[in-house]
Amino acid sequence: MKTLSRNFFIALITIILIFYLLHKLIIKKSFEYVLGNIMEKEFIIETINIDIKKSTIKLNNIRIVNEKNFNYKNLLNCREVFINFNLKSIFTETLEINKLIIKNLDFYVEINNDEFTNNENNKKHLKDNLDEIIKSKKNYQPKIYPQKRKDKNFIIKNVELLNSKANLKFLNIYEYSDFKLSDMFFSNVGNSSSNSQHFKEIFKIFLIDMYLRIPNFEIRKKIKKIYKF
Repeated sequence: MKTLSRNFFIALITIILIFYLLHKLIIKKSFEYVLGNIMEKEFIIETINIDIKKSTIKLNNIRIVNEKNFNYKNLLNCREVFINFNLKSIFTETLEINKLIIKNLDFYVEINNDEFTNNENNKKHLKDNLDEIIKSKKNYQPKIYPQKRKDKNFIIKNVELLNSKANLKFLNIYEYSDFKLSDMFFSNVGNSSSNSQHFKEIFKIFLIDMYLRIPNFEIRKKIKKIYKF
């Protein structure tokens, strides 16, 4: 009887542990899938911690992976992302995030040729790992997603970008690495410009901050022309 009880207890603990691990794995994979679709790139999260009682999510060691034809392996490395959200808003039309803190972010921008040429003055021969150049071309056709009844809006009341660094590689003629960017603070950021600052504008501000720190003025002029700052 003691042996049976001990075996049952061990089996129960094993089942609970497996369920717990699978539960965390499913949540992690769900986050990677959703964020990967938004970025249209492979999105990897090492660990994720969710505290429902405190309405917080913490993502650790995040990577956004570049396509294979770039020298930089990743577009972005980030040590920590902290999110505090309004739990009740999950069931409303607009998801409210009270605070988003992004810490220790390393950003990698690379501009290459999409043909066997070194013509950096002709934009049609260039490509970048942000996909901004290809999206600006006249023949660009965005991905078509299944039609939804209504898109879910979100608003982030406070955004903090802390201790960010950038790296730039321009063709094979220039590289500037590991330069510090400004700490940034924003309020009311969302996916609608009607009652918030659109998140794409925040990304543009981030790029401009990077651009202004490039010490080579000739490269700056080329970057400005490409991204239309």
